[in-house]
Amino acid sequence: IDLNQEMMRYSTRFNSYYSKLYELAGNVNEDEQAKADFTNAYGKLQLQVQSIQESMEQDLLELNRFKTVLDKDSSNLSIKADEAVKTLQGSSGDIVKLREDIKRIQGEIQAELTTILNRPQEIIKGSINIGKQVFTITNQTAQT
Repeated sequence: IDLNQEMMRYSTRFNSYYSKLYELAGNVNEDEQAKADFTNAYGKLQLQVQSIQESMEQDLLELNRFKTVLDKDSSNLSIKADEAVKTLQGSSGDIVKLREDIKRIQGEIQAELTTILNRPQEIIKGSINIGKQVFTITNQTAQT
């Protein structure tokens, strides 16, 4: 941003000096004062150009350093992500095996629930037997 502002200021200065420089350039060979003024104004503009160029070179160095650090960080992140995936998978693909086991067990549980729910008579008999036992235990406790 600073560099961009410097370049904009230079452009404004150059545009304001241009007509004066153009006028002085026409009189350089005849008038010593015009020659000195031209050299002075041109020197000021040249110093500003050198300052901007140095700023650009410094910014370029900083951008290259930033790119190097960013590339290194990106590489390190990729390595750590690969390590995390390998850790989760284990050396023998444990995660994949565990996922398959979970799916198989879920299927078995679902099959057992389906079998149980498809036998309503047995569920009713089991519930009645549980109710009878609770009633018997309650009566025996009340009598003692």
